[in-house]
Amino acid sequence: MPYSIGLYFDSETDHTVREIWRHLAEDGLADYYPVSGNRPHITLVLFEDTDVGRAESVLREVVAEQPAFPLSFQQVGVFPGAKPVVFWAPVITQTLLALQKRLYDRLADFSQPPEFGFYQPDHWIPHCGLAMEIEDEGLVPDIVRECLSLPNPHVAEVLEIGLISFRPVKEVLTLPLGQ
Repeated sequence: MPYSIGLYFDSETDHTVREIWRHLAEDGLADYYPVSGNRPHITLVLFEDTDVGRAESVLREVVAEQPAFPLSFQQVGVFPGAKPVVFWAPVITQTLLALQKRLYDRLADFSQPPEFGFYQPDHWIPHCGLAMEIEDEGLVPDIVRECLSLPNPHVAEVLEIGLISFRPVKEVLTLPLGQ
């Protein structure tokens, strides 16, 4: 079963992203996120499988060392492909890169990475998903146009970290940063 670890935001940022998800679904453009059970997030690591108990221990250790921190979202982007993904991207910071690498390295010994390397350190592009599972790539310009209503720049506070299993999305553990 796949697992991911993600960062969660302050309530204003969470609400802002959920509103975009809602508008995209209401307009018939993209409905994956509002029906998936996801929270707005930035995925740090993704694994095809992991030892959940050990992953929880790693998360508890990392959380104790990592206080909450700000991120500035400043870009709407697209990952091209058979099913494009539209996302909101923060400015990449050393804090963000170091946290992602620390988690990946600590989990890699007992977790199976996916075949694609997008979540490996030095290949990872931090992003908050706005639309995915887009069947008709012809809808991407309309989706992007809708997403351009997001405030840019927008300073978000990263407050929590969570471990989920997915398809379907199931929260395994969520912890506040800095505790």
